[in-house]
Amino acid sequence: MPLYLHLNSDDHGWTMFIECDVLSIAESRNTAYGLLFFDGLVLNRPGEQPRKVRADALAAGSGRNRITITPSRQKLSVRMIGTWPRSIRSNRWQRNLVGLPRGGAVFVKFRGGTYRRYDSMTSVYWGDSVVVVRPDAVIPPTELSPVQLGTVPTAAGTWHAWRVVLPSVARRAVIDWLADFGVVVETRRSRTRIVTPPVEYAGDGKPRFLLGEPVVATVAEAASILIAESDVTISALKLPGRARAASEQGIAVTAIESGPLRLRTNVPRDVINSEIVTETSVDRDSFTPIWFLRHGETMLAPFNASEETDIEAQIEIHSELAGLTFTATVHSMDGRVETRHNDGALQLSKWLRRFRGNTRLIEVDAGNLGFVRLEFDTAPCVVREVPAASLRQSDWLTAYTIASELSGDNSDLRWRNPHQIRPNHSSIVGAWS
Repeated sequence: MPLYLHLNSDDHGWTMFIECDVLSIAESRNTAYGLLFFDGLVLNRPGEQPRKVRADALAAGSGRNRITITPSRQKLSVRMIGTWPRSIRSNRWQRNLVGLPRGGAVFVKFRGGTYRRYDSMTSVYWGDSVVVVRPDAVIPPTELSPVQLGTVPTAAGTWHAWRVVLPSVARRAVIDWLADFGVVVETRRSRTRIVTPPVEYAGDGKPRFLLGEPVVATVAEAASILIAESDVTISALKLPGRARAASEQGIAVTAIESGPLRLRTNVPRDVINSEIVTETSVDRDSFTPIWFLRHGETMLAPFNASEETDIEAQIEIHSELAGLTFTATVHSMDGRVETRHNDGALQLSKWLRRFRGNTRLIEVDAGNLGFVRLEFDTAPCVVREVPAASLRQSDWLTAYTIASELSGDNSDLRWRNPHQIRPNHSSIVGAWS
């Protein structure tokens, strides 16, 4: 089980936490959480009171599966309590978290202000910023430019933390110091990535692709061989040389059978695991979005963007999961940017209505359940010279616009008849295009 460390917004305080696996979307839809009120998980650690996590905190999109814990050298165990439905896979929660070593631990950048404890599943590279946590106040080497963070007192003692920056190139003294934490630093290099969007994801997170459709991957820079293999077949491709070292090369792989598909190169640890499925094995219900944004008659499903022209149309967020929360960012016409965090669909819809008619861009993010981007096409105001004869035919709206420009004081707008406007002021008449 991974252990995470989050830096507070002041870049000084910090907290540790774990993340319990959430129920799948299908499991969330089919689970009556009222029947699981007394069910959930229990966290046990020697010397501490057991802590309970309610079952509804594990619903997809609830945002409550992050459990804050204190740093400790003791092992933390997680077990289930209550009577769970047989349809829910329970072994995902039967986990143990190893305590922090006597000499401390290194946390590697994970996402945003969150770091993950270094283990066999993480990588750290020269030039990275990492956090060191120790049960003593021994300061890291000065060549790493250590910045002391806050301390966390516990019943067993006080834990100290520093943020350090590794040098951009390998240094023997730093290598030896990190070896005490069991950390091996790598030289950063590109990895092979699949760029084809999957039709769905397996329960363990593996992307799934339809049988017969090409799977496009960009190959690591250092790779000269690409291998595609399933349980019964294997195919190898020698890659041509590239004109530029930093260029990316796209390769299409088409599987001829369903089952596991592994893409790997001759670069160490450069492996991608995926699955090939048929259309009959794909749960069609998964194509129904569990949340979406509606703008007038337009429906935006997660992972989509749209450009619209009607800035007055109603904007609403719809969600099938009651516990799903969103973060929204609104860019207004006047340049203001406002953000709302952790709101439900109903509350966020009400908040977004405040900006109707004055919005340039809206982004709504539901974390790993996707995001949408709604951009409004607002053409700039183009200044054009208008002949004096045309000015005499202007309406009162044009007269109002010109008068406001000439007054110099918008609090006392002077109305003028278009026939009284002098021709040399025609350049301030605007037209939208």
